[in-house]
Amino acid sequence: ILLAMAAVIFSSCNATDETPNPSGPNNPDNGSILKFTALTIGNQKNASIGCFIDLDKGVIYSLQQAYADQQAIDMVFYHDAPTNDPWLGCPAELSYFTIYTLDIETDAQYGVNRWTTKNGLDVSNTDISVATFDAIQSAAALTTTVNDDYHAMISAQPDVEAGKVYKFKTNTGRLGLISVKSIDGNSSTSGKMIFDMKVIK
Repeated sequence: ILLAMAAVIFSSCNATDETPNPSGPNNPDNGSILKFTALTIGNQKNASIGCFIDLDKGVIYSLQQAYADQQAIDMVFYHDAPTNDPWLGCPAELSYFTIYTLDIETDAQYGVNRWTTKNGLDVSNTDISVATFDAIQSAAALTTTVNDDYHAMISAQPDVEAGKVYKFKTNTGRLGLISVKSIDGNSSTSGKMIFDMKVIK
C-alpha cells in the first residue's frame, strides 16, 4: 500500500533536497530546505486525490491512508459548507473550524472524529510575494521571511486563494511556506489545490 501511494504521490510532484552537498547538483551553501513543485491535494469530495498531507515530507493521503498513519498528518484541505470557502486546517481543530460537519470527520470507519492522534498546526496568510517565495533557497532565508511577516498564525486559514503565499509551523516545529497555484471545486463537488511548498528539513 505504501509503495503504491508513493508512486501516485511522487508522480505528481517534484521534490528537491536543498541539503548542502559540494558534489551534488544543487550545492546550496547556506542552509537546508525541501522544495516541492506542483503538489496536488484534493478537497474532501475528491475521490481520486486525498485531502490530507504530511508537510514534513510532501506526501498526500486519502482518508483511509491518513487513518492508518495519523501521527504523520499535519494539514487538511477542504471547502467549507455552505460558504464554499477553501480552508487549510488541521486534524486537531477540524471540527472547530467547520460550519457543517464534514464527511471526512464522521466516516464510520476512518473519520477524523475517530482518530486517536490529531496533530495541530499553525498557519496564516501572508504579505509574502510569489517572487520572494521563489527566491528562497535556504533555511535561514525561509525562517527570516516567515518571522518578518506580521500575520499571526492560528490553527486554520480560511479564504485560501491562488496567487497567494501562506506560512505554517508544523506540530514538530518546522517552518514552511506554501505558494498556491490554483484551486477549483466546492463543498459539494470534487476539487483540488495545486501548490509549491518549501519547508525546513
